[in-house]
Formats: sequence, structure tokens, C-alpha cells
Amino acid sequence: NYYGSILPSDADGNYEPDEIDAYNADLDVALCIYGPNYAGQHPYEGLVTENEKLPAMFIVAGLQDNTGAQYDNLKLVESVQDKTLVEYHAFANVPHGFGITYEGTNAQYWSVMADCFIDQAIAAKLAAG
Repeated sequence: NYYGSILPSDADGNYEPDEIDAYNADLDVALCIYGPNYAGQHPYEGLVTENEKLPAMFIVAGLQDNTGAQYDNLKLVESVQDKTLVEYHAFANVPHGFGITYEGTNAQYWSVMADCFIDQAIAAKLAAG
């Protein structure tokens, strides 16, 4: 919801912009771990936005996540894959809330995979100009 030319003063009328507000704070990469966060939309039907500059998205969850993350993740991927770089992983034998490591499964490598994805996304953005 917050991208482009939106300033803090748009949300807080008492805010006084300073020199740091001259920098664009749009995300280059988003790590969507466990599923997308959405405001009451259920069932989740994907990201609906006017933002033409979506961040690259690295999306992961466990296949045994019982929160509905798999459905939500797939809907998110479907809704953005033609608009930005997306990578999606669903780890076998992994529940919700697996954290930075879940030994004995491929989920223990998700943070390394995410780091590689960030490098790839940034390199692609720099190459595009």
C-alpha cells in the first residue's frame, strides 16, 4: 500500500519531512515467509495493487503448514508472476513457523536460498538500469 511518491506526512499530518525523506524507500526485494499478510481478505485471492514497481518476491512455507499458507502463497505467485521476479518453495515435512533452520529438511537452506535470490534480483535490477 505504501510505494512511490507516498510520504510519511500522508499518513501523519503532523509529520515534518526532512532530508532522509528525499530517498525512495520502495522495496527492491520482499521475503514472504509463511505466506502473505493481508487485511482480512479470506479466502486470499492474490495481490491487488496499482503499483507498477513490485519488488522481487521470494516466497517460502512448509507443506505441513496448517494456516492456509500454501493456498495463499500459490494465489500470491499467480497474481504477481507476470509483474515481477518470483521464486516459490514449499518444503516437505515442514510445519508453520519453522524459523531460520529446520534440520533434517531442505528448509534448513531457505535463508541461503533467499540470499542468492536477493543477489539475483539486485543484479537484474542493476542490469535493467
